[in-house]
Amino acid sequence: MAAMEPPPPRYRIVERKGRLIATDTWAENRPTRAETPMAPMPGTPKPSRPGGARGGGLIDSLGAALVLSVCAGSTDDAGNPILTTANFYDIEGPRQIILGRTGARRLGRWLLAMASALVAMVLLIFSSSWGFIIAFILIGVTASSANTSARPAITRWLDRLEQAV
Repeated sequence: MAAMEPPPPRYRIVERKGRLIATDTWAENRPTRAETPMAPMPGTPKPSRPGGARGGGLIDSLGAALVLSVCAGSTDDAGNPILTTANFYDIEGPRQIILGRTGARRLGRWLLAMASALVAMVLLIFSSSWGFIIAFILIGVTASSANTSARPAITRWLDRLEQAV
């Protein structure tokens, strides 16, 4: 006999761009309890995804781990990561962005690229006698224009992350 579970909550509340949005989940054409498939029995194998083992690989799995660490493990009811921004790099910040599948993948790949650039910078510093000076100049040039040109670009990129499904 299957274990009895309480029904899902009727309302889902999400914050978007500083506003709380209440969604009536009963009005979303959800199937009734009788129409929902029963949970599989323990020990039964999970069905494979259609089309083979698509959608990932090492890069996306490392990126997903970085996204969860940046989001501090916070997720919404559907399991989507929630990214909390800060004012020093996001003009509209602080705000919370619920990342969809595409947005989480984009953010994960960007975080992985930044981590790779940081490792390359550290290797540059320790591999050459001029490495520290070169790294110091690169960081200085980047930081000098960060507030004027990078903040609006980062805000636009974060807006696209929010809109990605």
